[in-house]
Amino acid sequence: MAVLEFLADPTDYTKADEVGKIIGRYVAKNAVEYEKFNARYHELSGKRDSATGEYTGYRTRIVHMGARWENILPAEPRNELLKELDGYVRTVIDHMIERSSWTFVSYKQARSAMAPFLR
Repeated sequence: MAVLEFLADPTDYTKADEVGKIIGRYVAKNAVEYEKFNARYHELSGKRDSATGEYTGYRTRIVHMGARWENILPAEPRNELLKELDGYVRTVIDHMIERSSWTFVSYKQARSAMAPFLR
């Protein structure tokens, strides 16, 4: 999750919701996929159980509440989650590699134009 935050903005803090929107631009091919990714990102980062008010998002539980990764998910689901996160990271990095000759300012401008699924 920290790698996704870094890829979204390597120079400044960006709220989790904004990180999800930025990464969603890379991952989604249409509006339905974009909304699905944003829901999943929220689920992974800072979701709360509507009935109990307890945080269920892995990132919040680990970073802010001190939970241990091993205590949240058993080995197999943990491996599947790592593969899922790798897919998101890989998509962004592949996009960046293809444009590695650009300045970062130019890249951020082009990335801002990748917003067809924003409301």
